[in-house]
Amino acid sequence: MQNYTQLQETASKLFVEMDYIAIASITISLIALIIAIASYSRTKKFQDYEYSPRIQILDEHITCGSPSLKDIPALSYRGEIENRGLKSVKVDSLYLDYGDKVDSNKRMRRHIDGELYLSPCQRHEFNIEISWADVEQMKKHFNINQCFFFFRVVYHTPDGSIQENTRPLGDARTMIILKGDCLT
Repeated sequence: MQNYTQLQETASKLFVEMDYIAIASITISLIALIIAIASYSRTKKFQDYEYSPRIQILDEHITCGSPSLKDIPALSYRGEIENRGLKSVKVDSLYLDYGDKVDSNKRMRRHIDGELYLSPCQRHEFNIEISWADVEQMKKHFNINQCFFFFRVVYHTPDGSIQENTRPLGDARTMIILKGDCLT
């Protein structure tokens, strides 16, 4: 009888010790899983950064005209875009938008170039002019008295989504100056 009780005590101690071993192994497994998830997340962020498109504008020249000189365009814009990323980039379109500064729905969209692919370190040159007649037509169409200019690029990201970046062209704008008495 005494051997039977010792056997039961030994068995219960063994099961208790096995529970501690099981808890320790589960804890170590969870820690390893957390480290693996953190490592994957960090690697994914690094990879997304490395493979992200890096389109840069080089040799940019902006020439603004004057409303009194109708022979000179309101805006002449030329430059080059370059892919500074590690992967090729599919560019859907390059646009020169002009119109309202805040409301993008009150802008005319002038298409510069269509679909093109830029390999790493490849450049693409573009050139566009906006005439005063175009500016006046836009002002009448949207009933605004100022015209701001924006350069817009639409391209594909490595994950396949379409990205659109718009950049204002400095102080390149036209204004209607009212004639009459000064209010100040």
